[in-house]
Amino acid sequence: MDARALLATLTNTLAPHPPKTHIPPLDALWSQQNQPKLSVSGRQLPLLIYILTTLLKVGKSVVLIDIHSRFSPSFLPFEDADADADGDDDHAERIKEAERKLKKSDLKHLHIFRPSVENLEDTLKGIDGYMLYGAHGSYGREFGGTILFGFDARGAGGGAVANVRGMGRPEIMMGWRGWLSVEREEVAGFGVGVSAEEILGGRAGREEVMRGVGWRGRGENGGEVVWKLE
Repeated sequence: MDARALLATLTNTLAPHPPKTHIPPLDALWSQQNQPKLSVSGRQLPLLIYILTTLLKVGKSVVLIDIHSRFSPSFLPFEDADADADGDDDHAERIKEAERKLKKSDLKHLHIFRPSVENLEDTLKGIDGYMLYGAHGSYGREFGGTILFGFDARGAGGGAVANVRGMGRPEIMMGWRGWLSVEREEVAGFGVGVSAEEILGGRAGREEVMRGVGWRGRGENGGEVVWKLE
């Protein structure tokens, strides 16, 4: 057994189901489905925001391949750097906010690529070189994976993923088909003070990503995960 195989064996023995998204209910559901990839259909953007926020929050660096340029870093929840922190109540609230939200400095560890469908395979194959030798500030962070957002296997880039190995091979794929289907959770109403205009500038974005609204992901073989965006 070579060193690489031995390391893989030891890793699997010590942590047979290592966290992939660092969202315990989602990782448990992923493991139960016995699927090599987390493939997501339906309302994918809310889950993408949830996963990115969590991975960056636990100190990972992440590559996002955004094929149709639908994602903006402004969708992520950030601490209010200008908030007045006077008083014990304000201090306690800021501590809670810091546990839930990102710092603006976390953004430098989110590496976004927006290739054309035709250039998708070359972009994925180039991730190894970029993360190992590129000019970025994430060398002190553990790599949290590559996420492919907006993937349609029926199109021109359908076979691109199968030809990729290493860090550029996505474990999370969001597109037209997936074993996890995301939908808005049925709720009685919206939280007080939640304004769609305060969240996103475009109407389509406001309809898809709403803070305080519950979201539910259902596995095709049963099981579900529920969350809310900050």
